[in-house]
Amino acid sequence: TPSNSPSKLKSDVPSMGPSKPPTVSPSSPPTPTPSNSPAGTSQECYETHLDWHDIDGAHYNCAWYGEGNNCDMYGDDYERLTTANKACCECGGGSPLPSLPPVVCTDAPLGWYDSDGPTYDCEYYSVGSRCATFGDAYRNIDNGKTANEACCTCLGGEYS
Repeated sequence: TPSNSPSKLKSDVPSMGPSKPPTVSPSSPPTPTPSNSPAGTSQECYETHLDWHDIDGAHYNCAWYGEGNNCDMYGDDYERLTTANKACCECGGGSPLPSLPPVVCTDAPLGWYDSDGPTYDCEYYSVGSRCATFGDAYRNIDNGKTANEACCTCLGGEYS
């Protein structure tokens, strides 16, 4: 323990129950964790260093720092690669998820309807489970598309 750092003895920290052990080898990207962003802004972020923990061992990971006021008390100390306040979303660190442009869907072709006529258009298919029940049937005679291919409400259409 660095001499200029406060003590992290269990007796010094109120218990908030056991923390989860870090994931050894996740099979997918880390799950976004809401951060404690400054000025009350809320953004999603990911831990800068996957499976980060401080120099005192795996028990002192981002989840541990997120308990009580551990970020405030110890977040700038016990550095291992970086500090909790820089690495952990729970402490206001981490990295923001990149912003993605909005996705716009357009029914394609516009004005599509199924083989039974204009009554059975994308708006008709938007009700209840009609996409699941009938969406792969009743191809439009002119363009050959079903509701599941042509209508955004059925996860078809064109995305941009």
